[in-house]
Amino acid sequence: MSPARCSLLLLAFAPAACTALLGAQDPIEIYDTPPAMGDAGTEAEAEASPCTVCDGACVDEQNDDANCGGCGLQCPTGCKSGRCLVVLAQGGFDPATVAVNTTDVYWTLWIQDPCPTGPAIMSVGKNGGAVATVVSGLQPYAMAANATALYVTSQGNPCTGGGGAVLEIPLAGAMPGPPRTLATGQAPRSLALDEASVYWVDENEIGKMPLDGGSVTTLATGQNVGSNLAVNASGVYFSTPPCPAGGAQCGDILAVPTSGGTPSMLYSASPQPWTGVETAAVGADANDVYWNTSGCDGSQCASLVLKGRATGGGAIAQLASVPSLGGVVPALIGSSKIVVDSSSAYWVGPCPADAGASCDGELLKVGLDGGAVTTLATGVQSFAVDETSVYWGNSGFSSGPDEASTLTGSILKLTPK
Repeated sequence: MSPARCSLLLLAFAPAACTALLGAQDPIEIYDTPPAMGDAGTEAEAEASPCTVCDGACVDEQNDDANCGGCGLQCPTGCKSGRCLVVLAQGGFDPATVAVNTTDVYWTLWIQDPCPTGPAIMSVGKNGGAVATVVSGLQPYAMAANATALYVTSQGNPCTGGGGAVLEIPLAGAMPGPPRTLATGQAPRSLALDEASVYWVDENEIGKMPLDGGSVTTLATGQNVGSNLAVNASGVYFSTPPCPAGGAQCGDILAVPTSGGTPSMLYSASPQPWTGVETAAVGADANDVYWNTSGCDGSQCASLVLKGRATGGGAIAQLASVPSLGGVVPALIGSSKIVVDSSSAYWVGPCPADAGASCDGELLKVGLDGGAVTTLATGVQSFAVDETSVYWGNSGFSSGPDEASTLTGSILKLTPK
């Protein structure tokens, strides 16, 4: 008798239920009972059976808890369809921004009544453990981490006042150090890191500071800069702001050298003659720049992921198209970034058109040459990616009998990505 098959939403993931990741085409199928496998664990038998050789043993990556989706990828919650979903932290927060380094996951904690301490940044180990408060009294907007420090753009303290700033929080030692102010400004927003410097957008300026200290360099000023930023070895990439009501073509992609200079126009935000165009996210790898843009052509609305050479020129490649419901420009949310690894691009997709001004979206993935779009998770506010896994924050509220709301957000990890 053939094995029973089923597919469910990712967030219904549980040992007692069949689960699948929903892609843009057909759901990935998994089995209640795995296909039969031979007893031997040799490479010769691996070639003739659905298994992979890990440390000389033949294993089924679809169901092996010690090699889930790849050799050595352990799954404490039970491997399902070659994926491992782990809830790293849950309850008591509404995660708005997520970042990772080599050991930990960090997220911003938004609370309904923030005073007297103000919002905070929390952390948990990448394999789980106790949740810790890294710092409180900030109103963080964007965040990035490396092995030694956490970098944050803050809008000030909503309880005690104070202007926006770019901050560095040392992570060396048993406890994080106090925040160090790198730069002050009216409203610093997106930031990015490379191996030597931190970069940020502040109103109509793009700033830069060496990670080992030094003075702030203004790379570009007087520009009509949006809140999206990405960097590679040769340039800093950003978009112009969304169109005002009734506007036509906005959210274009520009670049400025990492040493500073005059920004250059690389690409129009959309290859189509759309109206209401806006760019929600920008990313870059060594050779290309990627952006997520949306708009309408009179008959339909969609959100696109596009790719072009980082040097400019040449054709724009469309990697993905996500239709919008209701015939209006979709509300684009998430962390205003596209994360790119050696094979795929990851971003937070659009809210449904009838979702209003605020909602949680879908964590999406597509190959760097295009192809099918895979939905990795739903209800996502922000996310981060490392070599093996993707991490994200889900928001959640539950109301009690007195109509008081309780935060029930979660931090989750999916391996392999």
